[in-house]
Amino acid sequence: MKKHSALIIVLATWVSCAMAQTAIVTPLSFPAGNLSCTQLGDPEGRCRWSNWFFTDANGIQHSIPGATIQSGILHPDGTITNLHTSTLNAASSDGLYFLQATGPTGTLWLTNTAYPKIQVLNVTYAPPGPGSTVDYRTNKSTGVTTTVEKSFAYNLNLAVTLGVGGDSLGADYTHSSTTSTEESITKTDQYDIVTKGTGNFINHDYDVIDVWLNPEVKFTFTTPDSATWNTAVNPADPYIPPINGVPQMDHLPLLAGWLNGNIPWPANDWQYRLARAWDTSIPNPGLTTADFAAILALDPFAQQIDPISGARLPLATNAQIFANTMISSTNARYTLLRNINYSPVMQTISEQIGNVYSSSVTNSNTNTLSLSWGFKSPFVSGGSKWTWTDKASVKASTGNGDITTYTIVTPDSSKPLPYASSVDIYQDNIYGSFMFVFPGGGF
Repeated sequence: MKKHSALIIVLATWVSCAMAQTAIVTPLSFPAGNLSCTQLGDPEGRCRWSNWFFTDANGIQHSIPGATIQSGILHPDGTITNLHTSTLNAASSDGLYFLQATGPTGTLWLTNTAYPKIQVLNVTYAPPGPGSTVDYRTNKSTGVTTTVEKSFAYNLNLAVTLGVGGDSLGADYTHSSTTSTEESITKTDQYDIVTKGTGNFINHDYDVIDVWLNPEVKFTFTTPDSATWNTAVNPADPYIPPINGVPQMDHLPLLAGWLNGNIPWPANDWQYRLARAWDTSIPNPGLTTADFAAILALDPFAQQIDPISGARLPLATNAQIFANTMISSTNARYTLLRNINYSPVMQTISEQIGNVYSSSVTNSNTNTLSLSWGFKSPFVSGGSKWTWTDKASVKASTGNGDITTYTIVTPDSSKPLPYASSVDIYQDNIYGSFMFVFPGGGF
């Protein structure tokens, strides 16, 4: 990052500060303005620099708490030992700037925070068979790899950083930089996702879409058109209390059938949480019909809804879904892993399956989620919609990754049966989950 001009203390000689206060002002070109602090000595000759302020080009002062100190031992022969100058890493009180200082020397960065309504963390699919389950507890590949550059109305050079000190997402999910521009958000062992079968056929109303309700994205601008970014938890959400002072992710595993109206919403507090009344960054913070439609669009097998009226749209044919998601392509959203028996004899098949990624395939398949957002910034504006671009995760090596356990209860012959006696299992290359379909595309 670009270092800006600042007053440097020459440490080759003992710095003995006078008791009188001295103002030190450093002009900065970006962000434009003056960085100032107050130097004050003590009876032992130590220097203390405090009362840090940044005065921007409009004359507005932004206070920065904290101080730096220089100390050492001056010997009778004039030599100095144990010379030490402390550092300061602190955000301005209004959260718009970040200072890194050593003594009176400071580098200042412009910091902004975006407040997207939500992010989708996972899409997991219902299996066939009454009592069947898919358990992702030990699978840490399930999650999403995302970028944010399409959220801005102009070209902005973005690079991922986990921020000063890192920003924890809480106990259920963790994040890391996948590439210089992409961040990966994946579940931890502590958080379990289980999808369930409800009958002989595959009912995608019981697909589970895990929705993050309190995301924020932190930006640190190094130039007017370059910034680093990382996701974090918006601490304004009061629903999930912090753990040991660390804000926690507020996320809900939502059934596709709730979102499209095929299944009644449960009688609990989830509607209150979806209202997001605590978010003051945008006029209408609650999830709307258009938001439900955008979430459902990330699961091509779920029945979609009209984004304005909420009316259920005709369920796409399997051929249409397969064509749109390019199942047979090397650049596919879904990759075929195996075929298992599903003959009409009541039995239970319990197996483990691992995520398989090929280093020889460059998979550019993406999902996009566009929604309203708030942004705190003194000089930069975004586009009309915040857009998460979720990308297929392709690992560097070929082979099995994390393990998922599925238990398939084969169909009850006393009830209507599917036409197929086997089931294909596909991997969702974006979310790392597993999708079940009868050969030829049947449900």
